[in-house]
Amino acid sequence: MPDEFEELKEHAEEAAEKGGMAPVTITMAILAVLVAAVSLLGHRAHTEELLHQTKATDQWAYYQAKDIRRHAYELFLDELSVFTTVQNSAQVARVRDKYEKEAEKYRDQQKDIEAEATKAEDEVKLESRRADRYDLGEVMLEAALVICSITLLTRKRFFWGMGLVLGLLGVAIAAAGFLVLMANVLSLDQIPEGYPGKMGEAYQFISMVKSAVEALDRRRLVDKSNVGIIGFSSTSWQTDFMITHSDFPFAAVSSADSGIRNYGSYWMLNSKKSMNDYEDVLGGPPYGLTLENTLRFAPAFNAQNVKSPVLMEYSSFPGDLTGNMEFFVALKRQGKAVDMFYYPNGEHVLDTPGERIASLQRNVDWFRFWMQGFENAAPPYDPEQYVRWESLRHEQLENRKQH
Repeated sequence: MPDEFEELKEHAEEAAEKGGMAPVTITMAILAVLVAAVSLLGHRAHTEELLHQTKATDQWAYYQAKDIRRHAYELFLDELSVFTTVQNSAQVARVRDKYEKEAEKYRDQQKDIEAEATKAEDEVKLESRRADRYDLGEVMLEAALVICSITLLTRKRFFWGMGLVLGLLGVAIAAAGFLVLMANVLSLDQIPEGYPGKMGEAYQFISMVKSAVEALDRRRLVDKSNVGIIGFSSTSWQTDFMITHSDFPFAAVSSADSGIRNYGSYWMLNSKKSMNDYEDVLGGPPYGLTLENTLRFAPAFNAQNVKSPVLMEYSSFPGDLTGNMEFFVALKRQGKAVDMFYYPNGEHVLDTPGERIASLQRNVDWFRFWMQGFENAAPPYDPEQYVRWESLRHEQLENRKQH
């Protein structure tokens, strides 16, 4: 870090000479401090990881020692049963009882030791993920620092903006603990074949999400048992389809502004365009020979398969409330953990600052509640937010018991 601060000093002097670059220099100073802080946290996390690993190793060694002693007693008891005679049967019974109790004692102790060892291993995994997160955050912050410095060389504030974005992303990764993956879906001409209509699009989406999580898990960047998913518009339908047609255990789900390709959306909108889209994707209308496709693929008709808590947000976009209510009611009536918000004046892409901020904050709160067990102060526009979500937590626990 001393070299980085020395470089920062040189850039500050250069900025003072050129003038007009003071905000850039201040940004770089802040980024340098953040790099130092995140680097320190990363080192501490790696140290904690090693300590927990040592504890786990010691516990398993202790477990093995107890296991050897228990097996020795059990072997002695087997030998005792072979050499027992009528004359010494009473004495043998006392000895047998003594060593059976000893073997049982060691068996009970092994259970406690195994629990401690497993707990230590879980701590190793947790600290490993935390350290990786700090490392990634440090890389992002250092990259932001470098890109900001390009502004001093080129006097183009575009690089300053890029540096700010990377810096904010680095802080978010290090502080909140979320790794956010954004992926492009395949174009329509790349949809896998062999499914009714264009349902290959939905199954390809499931495959993409699963393979991405597996890849990130192998790199120890995520815990695949604690993954959330958020879908908007067309990917909202794909998200609804995935949580009703796959067994992936999402910790939390957010689905906004779609509701399409449910039964009610076909006829209630009275839109030829919507009907054609429905039939094109599902392989036919929801009657006659292709009725089976609707029963098989429509999220609302498969809501019983949902295992994750779902946040639903919908606006005044034509048709949203129709399809969304069908899925929402199907979830709610079956006791699923679901919460829904409706923006009566909102566009498909929320464009008023109040609505957009509320939606963004609500989604952050939702994922932190379910994935990190974190509760912030309830927002003034929704003071009962965490009261409802605590109630949903109980419903989610009941759902897990059923599955």
